[in-house]
Amino acid sequence: MSTAVITPACLRPAVVSDSIAILGIHAHMTPSEASMFNPWIRSEEVALFSDYRAQGRMKVSDLITHRNSPADAPDVYARLAHDRSSSMGLIFDWSLL
Repeated sequence: MSTAVITPACLRPAVVSDSIAILGIHAHMTPSEASMFNPWIRSEEVALFSDYRAQGRMKVSDLITHRNSPADAPDVYARLAHDRSSSMGLIFDWSLL
């Protein structure tokens, strides 16, 4: 599987001429009211996710990449602050204390 590499040089014309906005956030951006540009609202996303989970079509366990003891939290957060690229989902497992 190849991944396209987007460089500043190839992105710049689209950003300038097409007024493309680039957002880099870790927050939920689902609107509270549907619109032509954002037809999905949060309650619909939650309902779809719940339906998929109930049907076995969404396996959250597949997203968990690390299980750690809460006692290791300082080291875990330090690792995440340095490099989050290998962590998709992290669980602090209290049974590991």
